[in-house]
Amino acid sequence: MGQFVGQVQILVRGYVRKGGKANRRQQAARMIAFAHFCESIGVREKGQVGSRHVIRYWRQCRHLSVPTLYNHHRALCILWGLADLSGVPPKPKFVRSDSNEGSGNPLGIVEGETIRVTQDVMEIVHHW
Repeated sequence: MGQFVGQVQILVRGYVRKGGKANRRQQAARMIAFAHFCESIGVREKGQVGSRHVIRYWRQCRHLSVPTLYNHHRALCILWGLADLSGVPPKPKFVRSDSNEGSGNPLGIVEGETIRVTQDVMEIVHHW
């Protein structure tokens, strides 16, 4: 375990103790996974983390579903607040396709276009 992962574990320890336990444990695991990723690309402490690292993380997580990416983004937003980092982490780019009929992709997702994840989208993905 590196220094940055240790810092994140300390930050999330208090977060996990309050509120809905199962969800907070999942969010904490996502934050720690991000910390491991950052350490693998050379981050040593929380002051070195920025949007560039988050974008690289999204590129690594392209295989994840839209709701999972949204949950990872929410976890990073919480981490940003806990770590007192400036701004907000960049959102993942969801991809959308113009021809999605018969493709098994009801959202029409294609690489490169950002869409806003709303409750409607989350319900569609959940029922998919």
